[in-house]
Amino acid sequence: LDEIKNYTESCMLTQRTGVDLIGERIGFFPTREWYVESYGKYVGIIGPKVNISIGQGELLTSPLQICAYYNALGNNGLWVKPHLLHKEIKERGSETFETDFKKLPLSEENLNIIQTGLYKSVNERYGTGTAASFKNIKVYGKTGSAENHMGETTHAWFSGYAEWESPEISFTVFLENAGHGGSIAAPIAAQIIKFYNEARNMKNDN
Repeated sequence: LDEIKNYTESCMLTQRTGVDLIGERIGFFPTREWYVESYGKYVGIIGPKVNISIGQGELLTSPLQICAYYNALGNNGLWVKPHLLHKEIKERGSETFETDFKKLPLSEENLNIIQTGLYKSVNERYGTGTAASFKNIKVYGKTGSAENHMGETTHAWFSGYAEWESPEISFTVFLENAGHGGSIAAPIAAQIIKFYNEARNMKNDN
């Protein structure tokens, strides 16, 4: 469990991204000690460990953390700190804000496996993310239907990135109490990609 926790954190998940917004949450990854304190010293770890390894259970992460991770997958493993503010103009001079970079602990082989899986999820016949596919745009993505302890309907996720000559945008769609990621979140991601593609074409035409 500790190995999974350390690897998750090294991928900048359950960690603050450092985005220039007030009040960013850190997320949560349970430890063996947390399970013992919460459920008693005889708690079984194997079951929760399997659940955690697929992103379920007590694991908490933010949509922004997930989006930054998928952005890194599209960027061949280079994680980029998200930011909104480019420059601060003061009475005397200005300050340009630089972003931070981090290389994810992924081998080239494993990165290729992940990227291939994300592509097939959207573009192959029985993929769960086919609602986000486009004829002339390479879309990579993963659906998610997250456990919801506050209701009977799962939270709907869809995260990924889109590629023209090279990857240009990443996205995360998260809807509370909405249902399945493939049928609910992926079509919204398709609208995001469509909007960006139309704006991109207009810019190129000009």
